[in-house]
Amino acid sequence: MNATSLVLLLLGLVAGLAVGWLAARRRADLVLQSSLRAAEASAQEVVRAAEAAGHASLREAAAELSEARIEIASLHAELDAERSHAERTETLLRRNDAQLKELFSTQAAEALQRNAEAVIQLAQAQLAKARYDRIMAGLRLRQASGQLTPQDVASVDGLLIR
Repeated sequence: MNATSLVLLLLGLVAGLAVGWLAARRRADLVLQSSLRAAEASAQEVVRAAEAAGHASLREAAAELSEARIEIASLHAELDAERSHAERTETLLRRNDAQLKELFSTQAAEALQRNAEAVIQLAQAQLAKARYDRIMAGLRLRQASGQLTPQDVASVDGLLIR
């Protein structure tokens, strides 16, 4: 395999990793948004049940709802920050791809190979971070809404080992 073929192969691999990483981020965003809506609905259900029963703990339920809303707002802020980070990464990957194509020549093949390997490592590291952030956000959300179970923690153990 000559250097040109190797560089083209690496370019294809980098593009594939970038697309896969962005798709994973979008799926994680959708899951987190769904979890946020479920937590809000669950918190409102608790308040309605307490109001219907006329319990003295209505104030406590309202306070818990307020805390859950604060946690949800915090998770929304984290999600927005992750989206912004993903957009910056996508821009950098596109810029790198354009630069790689511009620099493509026989003399630059070796430099392109090193650059492509660095981009692959960066994409893999960012994918790992995105997975970890999504898992932790889901755990915090379940904890905030009072829905965290030992099975959730066990399933996260399995995800973190990968």
